[in-house]
Amino acid sequence: MAKNKTFTDFIGENTKIPADNCISIEFHRPANSNPVSVSGRPIASGQSWVISQNYGDCDTTDYDVIFTNSGATNELYVSTINMIEGV
Repeated sequence: MAKNKTFTDFIGENTKIPADNCISIEFHRPANSNPVSVSGRPIASGQSWVISQNYGDCDTTDYDVIFTNSGATNELYVSTINMIEGV
C-alpha cells in the first residue's frame, strides 16, 4: 500500500510553483481575491483547478502564478499530494 502526504501553501505574489513530483496539485482562488492565472489558465473567483496524475506517474511541471492587481488581496492556495518514499 502506498502512503501519501498532503502539503498546502499560501501564495501572495507572482512566482513559479514546482510540482516536485507530486501525484496531484490543486490551485484554489478564494472569492473576492485578485484575479490570478496559473500557467496561462485563469482561475475564477472561488474556484479551483485540480491536476491529477495516473497511478504511478508524477508531475514535474513548474507552474507560473501571475496575479492581476485590482485592489483586492493576492490569494492563492496550492495543495499537493506527494508519495512518501520508502514507507
